[in-house]
Parts: sequence; structure tokens; C-alpha cells
Amino acid sequence: MHEITAVSDAAANKGAFYAQLQQNVAAILTGERDWIANTANCAAVLYHALDKINWAGFYFS
Repeated sequence: MHEITAVSDAAANKGAFYAQLQQNVAAILTGERDWIANTANCAAVLYHALDKINWAGFYFS
């Protein structure tokens, strides 16, 4: 199980912020083959990391 690393000070260092965000998303996707679980977990990480959004998710058709 991966513990999400806090992603802070986005305004101070956007490069480091997005690098850490990418690491967090990659860590939760590793080993999980269920695409529904992966999209739900990815949306949760994005929602909690990006403080100026009010919704994160995926649409499938």
C-alpha cells in the first residue's frame, strides 16, 4: 500500500509539485489492473492535490 505524499507549495515550485503528483498517481496505479479502481483512485489523488478544483473524475462512453 502506498501512502500519498503531501503535495504543497504549488505556487512556489510548480515543477516539484507536478513531479510529486505524478509519483503519487504512478504509485497508486502500480499493480492494480482494474481500470475502474485506477480511474477512481487517480481522480481522488487529483481532487485532493489540486485545491482550486471542485470536482475530479472521468467520463466514459
